[in-house]
Amino acid sequence: MAKTKELSKDVRDKIVDLHKAGMGYKTIAKQLEYEEEEWSDWSPCSVTCSHGNQKRIRSCGYACTATESQTCDLDRCPDDLLAVTEMMPLEKTNGTDSLDTNVDSCDKWLSCKNDFLQKYLHQVLTELPSCPCFYPSEAVYNAVNIFDKTLRKTYRWRDASGPKERLDIYKPSAHFCTRSMLSFNSTTLAAQHCCYDDHRKLITRGKGAGAPNLISTEFSPELHYKVDVLPWILCKGDWSRFHSVRPPNNGLLCPDNPPEEVHKAQLEEAREY
Repeated sequence: MAKTKELSKDVRDKIVDLHKAGMGYKTIAKQLEYEEEEWSDWSPCSVTCSHGNQKRIRSCGYACTATESQTCDLDRCPDDLLAVTEMMPLEKTNGTDSLDTNVDSCDKWLSCKNDFLQKYLHQVLTELPSCPCFYPSEAVYNAVNIFDKTLRKTYRWRDASGPKERLDIYKPSAHFCTRSMLSFNSTTLAAQHCCYDDHRKLITRGKGAGAPNLISTEFSPELHYKVDVLPWILCKGDWSRFHSVRPPNNGLLCPDNPPEEVHKAQLEEAREY
């Protein structure tokens, strides 16, 4: 004797409701069969580069089609890459300048003004999320979602404290750092970079403070190095000069850290170096 499949209470209740609504049992049975249909294959991505979306469908009963969508991330568009080159005036300078002791490479970088760079920098400083006042410890294991009250959006953050970050060189005094992630709705290629002390409190100023990255490491580690790390090197680690152009974020008005006397000592040390 063939075994019959026992229906769940939810399905039985649905059959009763549909029958009360005037639907015949044959039609109900046909609808239940439709609900067991598998999803179609995902459609091609809606774009040929950058961020897009794709869909799949399945029948969910008489005159009913269910749709699922997901994002698809492809290689960045050529226009994005062309825009990035505008942020690298250092590539256009004479390569011997950096070896000339009479040339202040940091000053050349600080004085570099072009309309695209200024407009982009303003966009970065106003559209990136604010640094959380405390390091989100969950970020060590997975990306975390944090709601930004000012921009009224949720942003994903991930840890940026690994060995490759070389905090001992670029962010001395910082014990943890985190970096915002690019999303489908990102209007720039930038990322917010925030660093924290051994008590997980945001470092708001001084040698250990993070600064906005004009190019996210997600987009290109190589371009990130040229646009965000190389200027720091050209300034010989003088974070005070670097921060005059790339100020650390404290949009949430977290307490000043480090204290004033420590900050003054760090500032004096940087200028003497």
